[in-house]
Amino acid sequence: MSSGMLLAMILQGIGKTRVVIKAIIYGIIFKILFQPFLIIVFPMLGAMIATFVGLIVSTMMMFAFIEINYQVSQNIEAGFLSSTFVSSIIMFALVCISDYFTQLFVSDSRIGQFLPCLISSLIGLFIIINCYKTNGILDEILTK
Repeated sequence: MSSGMLLAMILQGIGKTRVVIKAIIYGIIFKILFQPFLIIVFPMLGAMIATFVGLIVSTMMMFAFIEINYQVSQNIEAGFLSSTFVSSIIMFALVCISDYFTQLFVSDSRIGQFLPCLISSLIGLFIIINCYKTNGILDEILTK
């Protein structure tokens, strides 16, 4: 999660390294607690999902610290965030589908594996730009 790393860098930059370390430790604890259960439920993906849960916990703790102590998020509109989130989910789903279908038609060579990545990336770029344009997010990003 790049947002967690970004928040960690921001907090370290303002001298709040203890907060970052504490958030990471809590994230690791959540990962350790959830991992056995998730491995039982999802044998192939359990460890990765547990890591994701730990990262979410760490990121939420760092964001909450910034929000409480510096009142940063009061300037962010809920509609903007939800539109961005929905656009990202739409892009993710369609890129996964396009990647699945392009993988069916390629060989195992290096170029054969590069093409689905390139095609899916271009499709994702096209989708996210169109979603942002439709929701007015693109104008807001480009004017700031």
